Amino acid sequence: MDPAPFISENANVVDSVVGDGSKIWNYCNVYGCTIGRNTQIGSYCEVRTGASVGDDCRLQSYILVAEDCVVGNHVLIGPGVIFTNDNEPSVLKSRQKTWTLEPVRVDDYAVLGAGSVLLPGVCIGARSVVAAGSVVTRDVEPWAVVMGNPAKKVGDIRESPYKERWPELLPG
Repeated sequence: MDPAPFISENANVVDSVVGDGSKIWNYCNVYGCTIGRNTQIGSYCEVRTGASVGDDCRLQSYILVAEDCVVGNHVLIGPGVIFTNDNEPSVLKSRQKTWTLEPVRVDDYAVLGAGSVLLPGVCIGARSVVAAGSVVTRDVEPWAVVMGNPAKKVGDIRESPYKERWPELLPG
């Protein structure tokens, strides 16, 4: 049986479901969302209303998961990754609540490198890798390795040299 979740006394967790065995570290804001089992959320992260993070995930520090975004199971998110969900933000739309949100979806076993930015509505396919500092403007297909600004496919994790770097993402 998994232990109860650990929530730092310095974290702000409001109206959220946090799964057994999960850990939420210092100075996080987690509100109106769902966090799966055995997931760790590093210091200074924010997970907003309607978002969900699956089981066995690792979110490093300084991450923003915007409203309604979905993170699958066994996902690693490097420090400073930003999930965006609004293509045309403005203060007036925010005040009037007239924005149109396009949540990001990250499928199981994906890896998001440090400082990546995920633009509204993109899907990061299962077992794909987004290199550090990439700006993802389009969907990333499963198994793909992408990098750059804008992020472009540079390989497949089932092929060399990537299969040697991430053998844990390969089937079987």
